[in-house]
Amino acid sequence: MRYTMIIIKTFLIILFVHLIVLREFAAGCFITTKQRVYIISHLPRDSEPLKLHCVSRNDDLGYHTLHTDEDFHWSFCESFLIPRTVFTCQLWWGSKNKSFDAFKQPWFEPVVRDHTYWVARSDGIYFFDNGLPEGHIERYDWDN
Repeated sequence: MRYTMIIIKTFLIILFVHLIVLREFAAGCFITTKQRVYIISHLPRDSEPLKLHCVSRNDDLGYHTLHTDEDFHWSFCESFLIPRTVFTCQLWWGSKNKSFDAFKQPWFEPVVRDHTYWVARSDGIYFFDNGLPEGHIERYDWDN
């Protein structure tokens, strides 16, 4: 009888742990951080729209057209065992273009942000970390 109770308790504990793990997987990322990347058009209103295409090794996010003050965004879970998540985006605006890594998971250091913002302006592509406007940095000039 005592042996049967130990087996039942062990089974219930294992079942409980599995349910918690499954709930975490269903809710989003487990162990790693859920990342969100935004591409935002802050181009002049009377100009051509921004066109973009973003891909990773596993995902092609398709081609998108953004008008002024519109955004395209996506979310994903970082790789856990081997940090290798990289999303590369190609942006076109009229005769100008730029290709860059919109997200690149660093090796051997934690990613301390969970939101990455890229803003296309007429004078270049700007980076905002976690959406703090005072922290914007011009990262790229447009290529002609």
